[in-house]
Amino acid sequence: AVDDASLAEYGRWDSWPRDLHAQLIEQLQADGAKAIAFDFLFEAETEDDAQLAEAMQSAGNVVQPVLGLGDAFHSEGVMRYEGAVWPNARLALAAAGVGHTNILHDDDGLIRQLPTVIEVDDVRYPSLALAALQAFLGTEVGAPALPQEGRLRVLGREIPVGDKGELDIFYAGPPAQS
Repeated sequence: AVDDASLAEYGRWDSWPRDLHAQLIEQLQADGAKAIAFDFLFEAETEDDAQLAEAMQSAGNVVQPVLGLGDAFHSEGVMRYEGAVWPNARLALAAAGVGHTNILHDDDGLIRQLPTVIEVDDVRYPSLALAALQAFLGTEVGAPALPQEGRLRVLGREIPVGDKGELDIFYAGPPAQS
């Protein structure tokens, strides 16, 4: 867990040895996890990448994040970004796929929406949640078709979305109540 105890022991999460993440994947795989999603972006290369890549490849169901950069522009049910930050090449190749971790800020600065699909350089990426669901169900991780008529059709289901292809985030407390 990324908590006070682990931060005190290892420092900022981005400087943790990658073999810790590899051990986590191995443990989750041994426990029967059907999908493993990291919300840590492993952009920089480290000496532990070979061990982490091996664990990811062995598990076969690890999804990593990609982060769209720059201003987001809405077009045809997808949010387009100017660029992105991806996992380093070795780890990207070892993953089952990637999902974006972008969010949308409302005019009041709060976060109540998540784009279901983003596009960078004419390539579409599902949200990390959708990518994890695809990995969980054993399907190829990739962007679904664009939303139509306020619905995103994924794996035989219809997910209600807004006119920008965004998924509403419902909170138990604020900001939903504000």
